[in-house]
Amino acid sequence: AAYLMGAKYKGYNAKQNDFTDNTTLSATMFRIAPAIRITVGDKKFKPYLRVGAVFRVFGKITIDDTYYDIQNNTTTEAVWKYSKGFSVGVTSSIGGTYKLTDKLALFAELNFISQSWGPKKGKCTKYVINGTDNLPSLTPNQRDVDFLNDYTAPANYNAQTAFSPRELMRQYFPMSSVGINIGLNFTFGKTDEKK
Repeated sequence: AAYLMGAKYKGYNAKQNDFTDNTTLSATMFRIAPAIRITVGDKKFKPYLRVGAVFRVFGKITIDDTYYDIQNNTTTEAVWKYSKGFSVGVTSSIGGTYKLTDKLALFAELNFISQSWGPKKGKCTKYVINGTDNLPSLTPNQRDVDFLNDYTAPANYNAQTAFSPRELMRQYFPMSSVGINIGLNFTFGKTDEKK
């Protein structure tokens, strides 16, 4: 099991004498990675290869946006949280263990995870205009989003649409990572003793 806390990515867009737009995107994910480990050798140092699948259990993507309308002197701050949706990827590691005692070993490995995630739900959790909270005034269509695998844009907007979440095409975000893991490996139960 592992918890991913992604770095923050910042974007900036501007049009002279019209607007400026600052966006920050970050992601977190708790995932489980069942895997098979193949170990060779029977000495103190044992190299190994581990391969398996990785599953998203829960997590979210946070988008923080500040839009400044220069002509109207209006600042709009909005925060969106994306969640839900199944995600599976692959994980592999190459490393080794160094035996300290019968039950305790030091390990180090190079780990790679390949995974992407397409959230199914989006929700606006903050909507402030010039310092005033406008979140309660948003309709469900302005506040909630359902991301779909297949989507056809409606021909026209009607009053009923305001009371249901907006529908948009599903977007996929990269959740891959490369890292080095170092730690201790403790063996429970009895160990084989060679005489």
